[in-house]
Amino acid sequence: MVYKAQQGEATIPYGQMNLIVNFRTLWLNLAIWTRSLLISIASGLPNTQVVSDRLYQLPMQISALLQLVFGQEPVLGFTNLLSRHIVTLEQVIIAQKNGDAQAVNENTERLYQVNEEISNYLETINPFWVPPQWRNLLDYYVGLTLNESTAMLSGNYASDVQIFDRIQYQTLLIGDYMANGIIQFLSIRGIRP
Repeated sequence: MVYKAQQGEATIPYGQMNLIVNFRTLWLNLAIWTRSLLISIASGLPNTQVVSDRLYQLPMQISALLQLVFGQEPVLGFTNLLSRHIVTLEQVIIAQKNGDAQAVNENTERLYQVNEEISNYLETINPFWVPPQWRNLLDYYVGLTLNESTAMLSGNYASDVQIFDRIQYQTLLIGDYMANGIIQFLSIRGIRP
């Protein structure tokens, strides 16, 4: 049901709400498809490549929205970095499944390094995206995802489900932060989404 705002009551313009919902959905899809990949790898399912291919579409989908505001060239670096993030996360999960502690450690370190690169890169696109905030959001997401992977692979399914609930919430925060940064960016240019 839609309610008419009372005089003086704050409302969110449709364009801004749409932007927030779109980014929340895309980042939530990252969590969902990452979980699907984790389940496929953990269970040795034959759909692993198909799920992986679907997961790798997300950097392009997020970037397509970013390009509407920032153009194709500035967003290309983000697309590549988010793709590296996904590849590296998949390598961590595979290493965990195979019990290869050295590969887990190396890829985990690489994953957090990619998060730092994403955080710094996003500030070059939009000054309203602050690297420490991005780093905090992404690192917490990765930490939860690695905990989820560990729980699932060790058969602690109750913990796995609880962690995934937290992951979903974290991705909504990431989507909100991305959308709010764009809203601020457009506002100082006199554009109202």
